[in-house]
Amino acid sequence: MSPAGNLAGGKKHRTLTLQAGATTIPMQTTPGFSGSRLIQISLHHRGAARALGLKLTVPGRGVIDLPESAPQGAPFGNITAYTSLQTTSRGTHERFIYLLDRQGMPEGDYPLEITLDAGPSVEVEAFVADERTSWAYGFTFDQDSPTRTVCSPATSDKTLGIAAYVLHDEPAYYGTGPRGSLATYSSRGPRIDGASAIDIAAPDNPMAAEPPVEKSNAVYFGPFGGTSGAGPHVAAAVALLRQAYPAEPPARLRERLLEGARPESRPDAKTTFGSGKLDIAKSAGLEIADGPAPTVRLTAPARANVDAEVVLAVEAQSTGETFVRWDLDYDGKPDTEWLPVVGGRAERALTPAATGRLDVRAELRDATGQLAAATAAIEVDEAIESAAPPPTTRVEESGCGCVTAGHASRGPLAALGGGSGVGAALALLAARRRRSARLTPRERV
Repeated sequence: MSPAGNLAGGKKHRTLTLQAGATTIPMQTTPGFSGSRLIQISLHHRGAARALGLKLTVPGRGVIDLPESAPQGAPFGNITAYTSLQTTSRGTHERFIYLLDRQGMPEGDYPLEITLDAGPSVEVEAFVADERTSWAYGFTFDQDSPTRTVCSPATSDKTLGIAAYVLHDEPAYYGTGPRGSLATYSSRGPRIDGASAIDIAAPDNPMAAEPPVEKSNAVYFGPFGGTSGAGPHVAAAVALLRQAYPAEPPARLRERLLEGARPESRPDAKTTFGSGKLDIAKSAGLEIADGPAPTVRLTAPARANVDAEVVLAVEAQSTGETFVRWDLDYDGKPDTEWLPVVGGRAERALTPAATGRLDVRAELRDATGQLAAATAAIEVDEAIESAAPPPTTRVEESGCGCVTAGHASRGPLAALGGGSGVGAALALLAARRRRSARLTPRERV
């Protein structure tokens, strides 16, 4: 299985319909490109092999007439161009261009002139990348084509291509759309040969452990985004299916996984969500409760004072007797047992012990065994002005609709918490992790 990639919406891909003769494709740099020594361009098309003449204008350096194949490098002043031409086992013709200047490639406009030989038009999938950025910005096209952006190895015939949908849509979790919607960056099919390429979708931004800060043993937790965040959900689901059905062959486990997915009704669902949203309860053959799932609203202060008590409140709408348990540092290990919710409301006092961001989570279980959860983020400061009460963060989430058999187990909303590139032309991004408990907005990975 493989995350599908995060290329939709980042202006790193364009679908081009080329006619015989010359076509100029605008490309340019954005501020994130500054200092990059490498740019990459790849062109992919199906059908008969065609001759493509390529001329790239480099700002302040002039026009480079790119050779069809120069794997050892062709010098153009301070720039060395590495180019290659190949045909895949599926019959896709690919051109790769790498331009390297160890002193740094210039910023500005990079128009690419493509001259197609005589004959019918041809559809080309074009991708760009650079050394400094990953899935978006940096070295880009002037416009974006979100379809046909699934990345290798998710394009393999034998892997599961995993899309990402939004789990948390609160600003603190960098949600890219309404809860449950396809993440705006999530790569989409179809594959260049028409195959859908996306098999299943999973939540994109669960909480996950961050690397230790410098040489400290402290462990922090933060949103793990992108299709890289969706992938571990599916991997864990397959592991659970293997545990539940140890004698079944892998092909049958794959069928169970996809047959249990919750389908989407959108017209392009096959190439965006695949079989649908991951539902391990259904895939594992667990009993699914009838009736509406519970909802939970968690109210918490948006800011708090270190060593000063704050109160968290849960408002629940559910069936019959209801229980809540609290994870007061959202590390996946609940800090309380299941406690009764009386009159649809429960409260919990909390005293932050350190400054920085504190994530809290409340999980709800109703009389039918269905689960729901809500999460909030609190910024903890040394001092807060007392002129007015601090604002509150309210988060409402619906439940997963799965039944726990004889005990309280966590549902799919209790997130389990990477990416890939396009052939040899895209470099993988080393995930940027924060160095303290306080999150800062970061580029999607």
